[in-house]
Amino acid sequence: MKNINLGNQFTIFGFAIATTIIVFVGHALAYQDRPMEFFSGLIDPATMLMMLILFLISLVVGCFIGVIPTFITGLCFKYFFENKFENANYLKTGFYGFLVSFIWLPMVLLFYFIHSPTFDMLLIFWAIVILPTCIICAMLEKRQLNKLQHAQK
Repeated sequence: MKNINLGNQFTIFGFAIATTIIVFVGHALAYQDRPMEFFSGLIDPATMLMMLILFLISLVVGCFIGVIPTFITGLCFKYFFENKFENANYLKTGFYGFLVSFIWLPMVLLFYFIHSPTFDMLLIFWAIVILPTCIICAMLEKRQLNKLQHAQK
């Protein structure tokens, strides 16, 4: 376990996963009243090209915004679960990702205690974006660990 750089998958893939979730949720909210307009736009190549370009732009912006939080989350994951991670199965790995997502919850609760109207929005953001991103990145960490273990055999 000493040669493995645990927490690296959070930094590599975390911002891309979070940005993709934000883009999909944004599309779902924008077209929830008129889904056929969205599907008819998928047929048009010009619309698809514009959506792809805007998605790539949002990935770049998401990289700049999200690289520091994903790096911090990866460091916390490494600090808390480095000793337990090697023998964990995928269910425990998902649970470790679930637990590491709670490091961002005090920030949300801080907004609750100062009676900010953004509390609900941040709690939804935590539940829809941060929680699945942490679980997926933990699973990617486990997959990377399994690959390295099989390569050493």
